[in-house]
Amino acid sequence: IGYTRRLRMRADRGWSIGPFTTKLFVNFVNGYTNNETTPAQSVGSYVTEELDLVFSTDRVLQSAFAKDLTFTFHVTNIGNVTPPYVNVPIGNGGGGYDPNSASPLGRFISVGFGKKF
Repeated sequence: IGYTRRLRMRADRGWSIGPFTTKLFVNFVNGYTNNETTPAQSVGSYVTEELDLVFSTDRVLQSAFAKDLTFTFHVTNIGNVTPPYVNVPIGNGGGGYDPNSASPLGRFISVGFGKKF
């Protein structure tokens, strides 16, 4: 606990169709041994997915305002995966998960917009 994992990967795949761009991400953190407890605890790997959908208005609308304007829909942890349980001693923060390897947040959806000037 508190150390960088030996294997952490992030893969993505994306495509564009007209004004729409989408990208799917897959995040992986390998399992490890928690030496903070007696006996040592085996902690499983952790896999989550994320999705970005982007709509670019300048490909549809021909105006000065629409130029470089984007709307984004983002989903973190699509499968609402719970992080693996880690028996964390209270002196290290407790909580039942390793904050260096996983997030306690479940599925999170956000919407945003951007404009380049």
